[in-house]
Amino acid sequence: MALTGYLHQATYGFGRTNGYLLTRDTFHCVNCYPLGRGSLAMAMISGHPPLGQKVTVRGTLTLQESDPSDFYFRLLDAEIT
Repeated sequence: MALTGYLHQATYGFGRTNGYLLTRDTFHCVNCYPLGRGSLAMAMISGHPPLGQKVTVRGTLTLQESDPSDFYFRLLDAEIT
């Protein structure tokens, strides 16, 4: 699946070094995001993707059912296209 949006590094408190939040709009605080957690996807991307600019990310979209405190959606094996 391919999703287009903005990447935000998600290393504080998430325990992941390659996790990025993919959102349709930019924001300054994950808890302040007006569209809620259901509109965010955790993208697992290797390397140093561009932050602050719109990108298209392709990967496997999965539903995070086992940990409701985490984000609802994950984009695994994600690559910027």
